[in-house]
Amino acid sequence: MTLKERIGSLSAEQQRQLYYAFEHDISQYVEVGESQFIGVNVGNTKNLRVVDSAGVWAFGNIQGRFEL
Repeated sequence: MTLKERIGSLSAEQQRQLYYAFEHDISQYVEVGESQFIGVNVGNTKNLRVVDSAGVWAFGNIQGRFEL
C-alpha cells in the first residue's frame, strides 16, 4: 500500500488533524494499528522509525511501545 493510499484510509478526523499540521508546519502523527503511525513533519521525532516517506509525510513504526 502506498503512503497516499494509507493516508486515504484514515478516518476523516485523522486526515483533518494531519492536514492541519501540514498547513501550519506542525509535527503530528496518528497511530494506525498496534505500533505504526502516519505523520507529517516527524523527521526528528526520537520514538518514530520512518519506513516510507514522501516529502514531509511519513509512515513507520513507533519504537519502544509496550503495554502495562
